[in-house]
Amino acid sequence: IASLLLRAGATVDLQDKKGRTPLHIAVMENDVAAAKILIQYGARTDIPNHEGLTPLYSSSRKRLTEYDILLLEAGARVDLQDNMGQTPLHIAVMEKDVVVARMLLRHHARVDVPNREGRTPLH
Repeated sequence: IASLLLRAGATVDLQDKKGRTPLHIAVMENDVAAAKILIQYGARTDIPNHEGLTPLYSSSRKRLTEYDILLLEAGARVDLQDNMGQTPLHIAVMEKDVVVARMLLRHHARVDVPNREGRTPLH
C-alpha cells in the first residue's frame, strides 16, 4: 500500500502531530518492507520527532539491527542528538549492545559527544 500511495503523490516525509514521519512509524511497527520502500522514495532518515528522536535513534534503542544497517546505508547521520543530548551511541552503550555500538563506530560515530549531563558514551 505504501508504494501505491507514494506513486500517487503522497508526501514521503509528512509528519504527524508527534513529529513522526512514515519512516519513524515503519521502525516502530517493525515493518522492514515499508521502511525500504520509503527510503527508495526518498524518505529522509534524519528528521527528528518532537522528542528529538530520529528513526536511527529509535531503531538503536529497540535493538533493531536490520533497521540500523538499512538507515546507515541510506545515509543516516550517527551523531544527531535527541532532546536530552543522547546519540544512538549513548543508547547502544547504555543497553550494552555491542553489535550496534560497533556498527555505529564503523560509521564514524563520535565517542566524545556529551549529553545534557556532560556525559559522553564513554562515561
